Amino acid sequence: MRAWMWALVVMLLMCGVGWGAEAGKQIKLSFKERSLGKVGPTGRMVFSADGRHVAYALKRSSGWVVVVDGVEGKEYEWVLASSVVFSPDSKRVAYQVQRGENVLVVVGTEAGKEYKDVLSRVVFSPDGQHVGYVAKVSAESGGVAVVMDGVAGKEYEKINRVVFSADSKRVGFRAEVEGKRFWVIDGEEGKKYDTVGPLIFSADGKRWAYMGEGGGKQMMVIEGQEGKGYDMVGGMSFSRDGKRVGFAAVRGQRYFVVVDGEEGKGYDVVTEPRFSPEGKRVVYEAIRNKRSMTVVDGEEGRTYDKVGAAMFSGDGRHVVYRAVAERKHVLVVDGVESKEYDKIGDVVAVSADGKRIAHSARNGLVDFLVLDGKEMSGSGSITMSPDGRYVAHMKEEAVSPGRAACSVLMVNGVRGKEYEGFFAGANWVFEGPNRLVVMAGRDGEVLLVEVEIGEE
Repeated sequence: MRAWMWALVVMLLMCGVGWGAEAGKQIKLSFKERSLGKVGPTGRMVFSADGRHVAYALKRSSGWVVVVDGVEGKEYEWVLASSVVFSPDSKRVAYQVQRGENVLVVVGTEAGKEYKDVLSRVVFSPDGQHVGYVAKVSAESGGVAVVMDGVAGKEYEKINRVVFSADSKRVGFRAEVEGKRFWVIDGEEGKKYDTVGPLIFSADGKRWAYMGEGGGKQMMVIEGQEGKGYDMVGGMSFSRDGKRVGFAAVRGQRYFVVVDGEEGKGYDVVTEPRFSPEGKRVVYEAIRNKRSMTVVDGEEGRTYDKVGAAMFSGDGRHVVYRAVAERKHVLVVDGVESKEYDKIGDVVAVSADGKRIAHSARNGLVDFLVLDGKEMSGSGSITMSPDGRYVAHMKEEAVSPGRAACSVLMVNGVRGKEYEGFFAGANWVFEGPNRLVVMAGRDGEVLLVEVEIGEE
């Protein structure tokens, strides 16, 4: 969904109710709509993670306002339109505004302290309770500081990349002093290196790691402990339970992965290793002699011209990836190839048990959805219900001559309601096994559309 185009697709509105067969039953789609106000400036609209809210900065003759769900906030001299961001819990909006010669951050309806400049976007903690950003405290300041929940910390020459742990209890930022770079984690400065890579926390927040480079060697630094030095390291990941760690490394011309301290086979290129949800299995992509393959639990799969996007099913039992051979694309599931297509899209949805798979595909100039091997018209905005029973997607179609095209919401290939278009960047969210939320447009308005899926 992240690859959707920015902007509203301008199309004719038509209404309807969808019916169709699924496992011998008829599906009925019921729609409820609510206006969230007018469409904002093209390319400036941002949407909440839960798919229910929209915000954007709007210039008035006397100043700027931020509009949230059609309601204008307080007017300011200037608002940085690109700074508008929702908290991960979708409850608050933050943005930068100017007041005289100073800049401040507004979180929700509360304006923060004024600073000479704000040098980064606002970063919310995953639970939405904490806010951090980088600021130049005053014109006389010799450096910059992280402002965390309204309090400015120690100043450094440079700061970037404020990062929270997934449990929102820990925070780090990358700083620089006299040409040396280091991470400051929970207020404690780490060892200084020539350069440092991104900070990665385990899912429970208890472990952390990053790449440190010094003396011409790179190493993984895990909870402050330096690992073995390599020519290059990167692509680090923890298993979900935080007990296992893996990364990609290079020594001379040999590329390999290191999992729990053990070096794997050598290749010409490798990607970062990824763990299955339960942490027992590992997958990565590799290239040898210009042939690409997926390596699962140390076992090499069939070679192709190109492979990518390998993923585990939610139960960790199945592996799915895209592959290209002689310009034809296939989806490979546990080593078994699908039908060949001219192209398979980036979005692949897999149910937790791996029994249901949906993806976009193209043959010639025709794009379509492939659901459990069956081709259906429409290939946009693919999303799957938590239990894998329903797959929602978008179909664009032309109508009679002289009339505009329309965008149709589909479920399991069943035709639903038609809209002028669906908004790029707005998530299609299943709030339960049979309730879907999407954002659609009609006559210059943003509509919050709730879809109930029933069977008869």
